[in-house]
Amino acid sequence: MADALRVAIATESFLPTVNGVTTSVLRVLDHLRERGHDAMVIAPNAGAPSHYRGFPVLEVPALPYRRFPVGLPSVAVRSVLERFGPDVLHAASPFALGASAISAASRLGIPSVAIYQTDVAGYARRNGLAATSPLAWRILRAIHERADLTLAPSTAAIADLDVAWLGERGGEELAAAYAALDVFVHTGSEETFGQTLQEAGASGLPVVAPRAGGPIDIVEEGVTGLLYDPASAAQLRGAVAALVSDAGLRARMGEAARRRMLGRSWTAIGDELLGHYRAAIGARAAVAPA
Repeated sequence: MADALRVAIATESFLPTVNGVTTSVLRVLDHLRERGHDAMVIAPNAGAPSHYRGFPVLEVPALPYRRFPVGLPSVAVRSVLERFGPDVLHAASPFALGASAISAASRLGIPSVAIYQTDVAGYARRNGLAATSPLAWRILRAIHERADLTLAPSTAAIADLDVAWLGERGGEELAAAYAALDVFVHTGSEETFGQTLQEAGASGLPVVAPRAGGPIDIVEEGVTGLLYDPASAAQLRGAVAALVSDAGLRARMGEAARRRMLGRSWTAIGDELLGHYRAAIGARAAVAPA
């Protein structure tokens, strides 16, 4: 068929393991076969068949966890994708293996669609590993941020994500993304500066950021945005809630932030940097031996 697709599916679970992820992947493969598309599967090493519905299945190294094979990142994933040349990567419930596949696809210029199906953080809490739940969420967010598109199967799953993963944006696409926001929330507490905070301010957005590092100099508390104690999730929620519930406050802070950023263009910063270059050159020349 003229519009036939080549689809690479990287899945954290496959036959002979039977669960929701495996079942959904099998149904996707069934549909691709029925519609005349081509596909291949990358799955953890657990004794899977070499083919399913005529599509090849590649197994990568895995470690067992509670009788469940956990696929490991593998350099073989990139070479497999290069050889197969897919039009798109389907990452089923991506975690370790899926993250490797999404990263490899990104480097190869292959678009990726990630399917959020497994509440890894919830499993961690249920299995007595509640302390690792925040880490699991950070990993999941990082994985889905790399994908071009994330799909969720239910309203509960969408609520868990509370977010649309847009992937990397630049230029006009980035400007459009900022323009679509009401509030910009930054949670990194190790920023030495915070360029995204300036971009948000230049777009007329009030900013919520931690009272640490670079944001302290960029965000004027109560004027261009709100700062919170980075150790306090309650303060973060309170700051966001205050702006979400008050359109007038958002408008005033957003306008103040925009005005604050008017003189902070890359041209102005570049000229300032040139001045520092000249100062350094002059200082060295002043102490150079005659």
